[in-house]
Amino acid sequence: MPHCLSKKISLVHIPKNAGTAISKHLNLSRIGHYSIENEKALNPDHFFFYIKRNPFSRFISSFQYAKMKNSHWHNESSLHHDFKTLYNCGISKCIDLLLDGKLSHYGWSKQTKWIKQKDENPIPIYSLSFESLESDLKKMFSDLNIKAPECIPKINSSTKISNISLNKEQKNTLYEYYKEDFDFLGYDKNMLYSPLG
Repeated sequence: MPHCLSKKISLVHIPKNAGTAISKHLNLSRIGHYSIENEKALNPDHFFFYIKRNPFSRFISSFQYAKMKNSHWHNESSLHHDFKTLYNCGISKCIDLLLDGKLSHYGWSKQTKWIKQKDENPIPIYSLSFESLESDLKKMFSDLNIKAPECIPKINSSTKISNISLNKEQKNTLYEYYKEDFDFLGYDKNMLYSPLG
């Protein structure tokens, strides 16, 4: 899990939620995706935080990211896990493949997989919103009495392929699939979302 031992902070890095940019910007070590369940025993005195994102926006970002030949983590000799499956697919086919369990990248996973705790005494975990990340991050650092970093750069963002929007049926299908995220993270399926990022 990305963390800073000197500041005693750890980021629960949910895929496609700006974790790479935050990790690099804050000079966090041990970049990667680890759930809170796996990590809290290792650093019980750390302050844990995560970034949540509108599930519709995150799905579209994951779709666009999977179709990129080059990104921060992938290139033509090491393609995204689902590149070949999705390269010639539209959003509807992608949803079908998701429901059929045919997509392998963890960017499709539910956000709650990374942050829900199973024990009766869960540790506190601070939530930031992708949609208001800079202001949320400044508030978190202010609460921790740590100097806030400057503007966050976009490092691993998806490239916009085309104007992608979800129709009502697609939104309903994805809402059912990601319902736990909508409920746990406090997103309304009818709220506006940005398909970029």
